[in-house]
Amino acid sequence: RGGFTPHPRSLADQEYMMRLPDVYLFLVIQKGGAYVGKNSLMPGWEKSLTDDEIWGIVAYIRRLP
Repeated sequence: RGGFTPHPRSLADQEYMMRLPDVYLFLVIQKGGAYVGKNSLMPGWEKSLTDDEIWGIVAYIRRLP
């Protein structure tokens, strides 16, 4: 979590991650944190990544906990 303020949640926190729908994770990655009411320091990646690439990241995140 390094020097981030506020500290990001751990993607390996299984209890927390189970409460988040896949589409929520997709939107956070695609549009950024501010889009879903989170910190605006999380940038959106929709201009750099395709939808398929973002879904791949969501699938990877789901394997972490």
